[in-house]
Amino acid sequence: MQHYREKKTSLVHPLIDYKTVVIVTDTFPPATGGMAYTAYRISNHLDYHGVPTTVVVFNEDKVRCICGKKEWSLNTNSIMSSFDRHANMDESCIQVVDPEMSPYCVISLYMGRNAYFGYLLSRKLKLHHYIVCVGSDIHQHFETYYHKWRYEKLVKKARKIGILSDDMYEKVSSIPNSNGKIMLLNPGFNHELFRPMQRLLKYDFLYVGYARPVKGLDYFLKILPSIDRKCRVCLVAPHRLADLNYYNECINAAKNLSLQHEIHWYGQTPPEELVELYNSSRFVIVPSKSEGAPHVVLEAMGCNRPIIATDVGRISEFLGSKDTLFNSDAEFIKLLELALDGSLLEFPNARERAIKLAGSEIERISYRRFIDFEQ
Repeated sequence: MQHYREKKTSLVHPLIDYKTVVIVTDTFPPATGGMAYTAYRISNHLDYHGVPTTVVVFNEDKVRCICGKKEWSLNTNSIMSSFDRHANMDESCIQVVDPEMSPYCVISLYMGRNAYFGYLLSRKLKLHHYIVCVGSDIHQHFETYYHKWRYEKLVKKARKIGILSDDMYEKVSSIPNSNGKIMLLNPGFNHELFRPMQRLLKYDFLYVGYARPVKGLDYFLKILPSIDRKCRVCLVAPHRLADLNYYNECINAAKNLSLQHEIHWYGQTPPEELVELYNSSRFVIVPSKSEGAPHVVLEAMGCNRPIIATDVGRISEFLGSKDTLFNSDAEFIKLLELALDGSLLEFPNARERAIKLAGSEIERISYRRFIDFEQ
């Protein structure tokens, strides 16, 4: 497995030879999340090299196209029906690109529906296709026949596949025609923004992430009643339309906890305010069921905040220790109690470690969250 880690390939450098690049995603700033900021990161990096990008935001309701300052939407009825049948895409979706600007390539973020949409687009227009496995949902869907069939098509046609963690490699490398295409991407974060600041510690525990099942917010809320001492908890948990029912369930669970604990809930939070919350919290909680290279861990480390997390993805690699990681309810409860008692050690060198992990590309392009594609 070590060989793909040793590759020094860059995903961005080959792209600067194209006249324009189409990025397919399902979230884009001001949304929160790794995928949104990865799309922003690629777009800004290519813009730095003079390569214009069109970002196609593909979700349940519509397709939004963002090209520079121009933004427009497409009617997706025919696109969705074609997509669901695995058939050729309707001609209307070709509006996302301008034939006079070719040659193109398509970058799909998340190896799921976005990548299949990007694959259909690249096939229709005879474009090169790159895939970046930003989402960790690959573990949930990989075993179904439909997704396996789709992944095989994606991998066969893709020129490069960027992954964020070793467990993603285990999955992707098992797909035929993946040999030689897989590359591990360096994580990144804006260490100029996410830095230690002297702030009053208002909260014991801080959760930052979408209100989605894979992020484990419901699990954290289920564990909190087991903590006897009153906790001050801050939840930065925006939601997507597809997760509305889950979001409402978490809201109700948080309300039921309000008599026992002090709960503060924030939705979409600008990074400039988020860094204040990091520095106002004693511990950052990452209860995810699955992760790749979570930005929240690097941001918390950048602020020198200690982290309690599930032992998934690259979290242990980032922290350099498993002392504050858990794999069971009992371990989670024990770590929370130790944190409240002041028995958990903080990480004084966390910031230096995070900056070393992320690389130095932040000096060239300033934004909050990104994946550093320059290796």
